[in-house]
Amino acid sequence: MVVMRAYLVERVLRRAWAELDMTVPEGPQPLKTICSLGLRTKVGGLAPRIQPRGTSRVLLAALEPPLPEALPHTDVRVVTRCKLPGRRKER
Repeated sequence: MVVMRAYLVERVLRRAWAELDMTVPEGPQPLKTICSLGLRTKVGGLAPRIQPRGTSRVLLAALEPPLPEALPHTDVRVVTRCKLPGRRKER
């Protein structure tokens, strides 16, 4: 069932991006650059908005997905500059 779902997704992407001269393996690369822009409101809230640009905007327009107007906000900070331990635990 999972494989059939993957074939269905691939077929939808291939049809949507056929006129854009974009293959299914190439398409997700530009979509990685989609970011959100946080807008502070007068009452102190934060309203993150989705900002697709360039090729990402074109690819999404071909698919016509229902994008939310704003993203849910959480006060979670993610720090990616931490050093990894020299030796990782084996699983």
